[in-house]
Amino acid sequence: MTMTAKILLVQQSRSAVDWLLPVLEKKGFDVTTARSQKAALERLAADEPHLVIVDDTSPRLSGPRVCRAVRAQSQQTPIILILAESGRENEEAGATMHLVLPFTSRKLMNRIKKIMPKEKETVLRIDELALNLKARSVTRGGETHHLTPKQFRLLELFMRHPGQVLTRRFIMNQVWETDYMDDTRTLDVHVRWVREKIEVNPSQPVYLRTVRNVGYCFAAPRAETSPDEGMEGEGKT
Repeated sequence: MTMTAKILLVQQSRSAVDWLLPVLEKKGFDVTTARSQKAALERLAADEPHLVIVDDTSPRLSGPRVCRAVRAQSQQTPIILILAESGRENEEAGATMHLVLPFTSRKLMNRIKKIMPKEKETVLRIDELALNLKARSVTRGGETHHLTPKQFRLLELFMRHPGQVLTRRFIMNQVWETDYMDDTRTLDVHVRWVREKIEVNPSQPVYLRTVRNVGYCFAAPRAETSPDEGMEGEGKT
């Protein structure tokens, strides 16, 4: 695994285990939620999660049916199917593992650890920057800064696409999971915060560059290729 462990949680708003999302996020997982089978398959294709958790405790969601659809689309992705106390394991659902209520968060973590693909990479390095994928912190010149979840996802996205111009729409979709583009001030603010943690002079960025009327590009100063034309050195967004 080369990125922070990503989990797709398929769960209705009415659930017997509505504590799953906060517990998973507290443990450091990058969690995306889907409320329906259609949404789950869309997120599966877009995010390529390392694990899918399907919550069958809501009467409005058929867990086994979702599992079968997920398995048909992805043969390798492990699936945990959560069943109500009266639920029975269904081998034909295609789930890698079943969890029947009641169970503790510790038991859930143990099951996840058992079937989650092993993580190999813990630090992503480009030039003088080192992004710790576990601690969600970035180090430059011996100085370490902790990142908020959104700052971390934003910086990781840029460092995974060095030298590539990323449009504002693409960034908003990947980090905020939205296509709403009428107000992208949130993106601009987060870019400024990230610059404050990775740039010597945030107002004259050398890593996170603005591409006028398009978006942003992460360019390592020591890279052989120069930034694309149209980039601005100013910290204006």
